[in-house]
Amino acid sequence: MANRLALLLSATINPRGMRWLKRQDPAKRESDYASALSFWRRQRLPVVYCENSGTRSQAIEAQAREDGRTEILVFDDPLHDPQRGKGYGEMHIFAHALAHSRLLADADLIIKVTGRYRIPNFCAFVEPFRRADADILINLERFLTWADTRFLAFRPSFFRDYVAPQADAVDDATGNGFEPVWARAVHRCLAAGGSWRPLPEFPVIAGVYGTEDRPYLYPWRWVLFRKALCRAGIRYLRG
Repeated sequence: MANRLALLLSATINPRGMRWLKRQDPAKRESDYASALSFWRRQRLPVVYCENSGTRSQAIEAQAREDGRTEILVFDDPLHDPQRGKGYGEMHIFAHALAHSRLLADADLIIKVTGRYRIPNFCAFVEPFRRADADILINLERFLTWADTRFLAFRPSFFRDYVAPQADAVDDATGNGFEPVWARAVHRCLAAGGSWRPLPEFPVIAGVYGTEDRPYLYPWRWVLFRKALCRAGIRYLRG
């Protein structure tokens, strides 16, 4: 049976002084999210936008009113801690969305995207995700110690069993960031008899990299090279 898919877009319109984040302007971030949401709504999948600074957006909520496949969740994270970095807050977005979303409750496999980003070649992922039998699909790098959490797909049970128990440990200041925590969750899943797969294609990301406040730029030769590696089943472990 094919997996029922749903998209989770993580969002923080007002980062409130988040460390290691140069794109701080709430107006610019809101525009990023609205533009990305318009793209994701065109993918014909249920979309859950989950925002954790308690900031509502008329532009974003107006899009949700246009169809029944888009759900808006906004909450003010009581555990907000800008000194720990954005991954700590993103962990709470996952937990809140899984606990409160009606659309995610019906999904077998949840596709998470950082909410300001678009993946122009997303169509290459839909059918592989529908057929996937893994608990988690994510790219690991740096000798399998770091997970690329910008774009991934996971079963709700994977987050509940292997990621959520480590939520309080996420802290960029100590080097125990969001990405290493997810990588270790993959290892725990495998040790327990679960399954992991790398992404079936190289995801081309469009948007502004918030840490440095600069757009993603991919030289076309480099994109073709990475696509070839993905299709051959070869990954960079070093990154």
